[in-house]
Amino acid sequence: MGLHDDGPVARAVEAVTQAAEPQLTALTEVPLPVTVRIGSARLTLGELLDLHAASVVVLDREIGDPAEIMVGERVVALGELVRVDSDLGVRITRVSEAGR
Repeated sequence: MGLHDDGPVARAVEAVTQAAEPQLTALTEVPLPVTVRIGSARLTLGELLDLHAASVVVLDREIGDPAEIMVGERVVALGELVRVDSDLGVRITRVSEAGR
């Protein structure tokens, strides 16, 4: 029996969801820090100290790889970098099932 059926399990899930909605609605205004990770690198302390304005740090990703949209340490979505006027943004391409 699936959750979309009209059976007792589906009715129980619907009742719990309806009961939780007021509490969840109150949480929708809570600000959360969101990080967009486009890649990472591992440097030695010496390499870090040698960085200067024209240095290039090679990341563990390739051009075209998705950026990770994270809340805390959890990846909630993937996206691609886009230009918005003179700013940089991220277009969501996939939302994590765990992020829903």
